Amino acid sequence: MKDKIIVKILLDYGAEEYIWHTPFQSIVDLVQWWRSIESIDISNDNIREIINIGQLKKIILNKDVDDIPEVSIEKSPRIMLDNDYSSYLFYDGKQYYHRGKRFLETDT
Repeated sequence: MKDKIIVKILLDYGAEEYIWHTPFQSIVDLVQWWRSIESIDISNDNIREIINIGQLKKIILNKDVDDIPEVSIEKSPRIMLDNDYSSYLFYDGKQYYHRGKRFLETDT
């Protein structure tokens, strides 16, 4: 059985950081899940309401980073959570947007 995908999450441009052990085994499944999210507003939503599957661990900066060797910032997917305009999933040089962002782009 393949390992699950591990994602680094930056909340509000890195004010808080998390490591998410996803239930996904493929990037395709991760991207599909991400694209299905209706809306993101971290000022109103708790991160656990948005990331409500898998296991989420908050990183205490300058303490926990060295304790998580399985996460390579360069190679693993990353998610920026802020609001509908600036939240994205980044992987392999590409940014993927959630459903709320795509709806905003088609409304204008």
